[in-house]
Amino acid sequence: MATTDAHVDEPLVAPEFLERRRYQTRLAETAEHDHTLVCLPTGLGKTTVSLLVTARRLHEIGGRALLLAPTKPLVRQHAEFYREALTIDDDEVVVFTGDVSPEDRAALFGDARVVIATPQVVENDLVSGRIDLANVTHCTFDECHRATGDYAYNYIAERYHEDAAEPLVTVMSASPGGDEEEILTVCRNLGVREVTVMTEDDADVAEYTYDTDVQWERIELPEAVREIRDLLREVVKDRMERLKSLGVADSAQVDISQKDLNRIRGKLTRLMDNDQSKGYEGMSIHAEVMKLRQALTLVETQSVEALRRYFDRQRNAARQSGASKASQRFVSDPRVREAMSKATD
Repeated sequence: MATTDAHVDEPLVAPEFLERRRYQTRLAETAEHDHTLVCLPTGLGKTTVSLLVTARRLHEIGGRALLLAPTKPLVRQHAEFYREALTIDDDEVVVFTGDVSPEDRAALFGDARVVIATPQVVENDLVSGRIDLANVTHCTFDECHRATGDYAYNYIAERYHEDAAEPLVTVMSASPGGDEEEILTVCRNLGVREVTVMTEDDADVAEYTYDTDVQWERIELPEAVREIRDLLREVVKDRMERLKSLGVADSAQVDISQKDLNRIRGKLTRLMDNDQSKGYEGMSIHAEVMKLRQALTLVETQSVEALRRYFDRQRNAARQSGASKASQRFVSDPRVREAMSKATD
């Protein structure tokens, strides 16, 4: 364990609150100059890196910062840390989740210096015009490996790069993806231009690592959630069977990895390049599988309410002129419709 009396001494950072760790300050120095993916093992202070960048941006440029995290507990945890670590007033660090009414969010946004939120509510507020990102000078995406498919991170990132006067993105993850292609996908979706990775073997990091004792606890999903999950898994299996029949999937496994799905997409792209009709058919099915996987992720790891909002977005997309066949099939499948109904009960 590392011991030191040195603390971070910077504007807007609470005196003697943050231990100065060289690897964190190095990562922050990189991240404050470009849109950066920060990859650091769990427990080594990725959030501190983002906070240091936020403090510098607020001090030097002004505006406000936005930090997005995928779950309400994470949002609350980040908010508590930011209120302790920054010298700004506690009420200038605001939390946006589904528990805060849209009207209250609109009112709070104008006076906030740091907004910490779940991505779904920010996406909804942007679509409805309740908030805008023009004055956001730093935007952080926590657990950036979620930035695939139709996840709200992607829409928010696109709007941020378009709308902000002086945008700067920091994205954080302990595991951005299983291979280079997945990492590049996350970078493209979030507008990242710089990738900085540190591991437990790096000299600056090693002295802060500990031996860990992991204990897994199995938690049973509620019956209503299991029913929705099982319906969606049935549809995934059906679509994977169709991809297998096209000769691009080796099996109809429901729990297929993202890496294997990327391989399937590569095969379909080659078929399309050769103008083979099954390539176009398979690519549409592949897009539907990605939508289904996102729905499964939401119901298993977040909440039925998050899934309901996702279903609402998919229904709206399917109604639009020029909607894809994948979107239309997704919302019209009887099993998906039953899952939608159960999510609104």
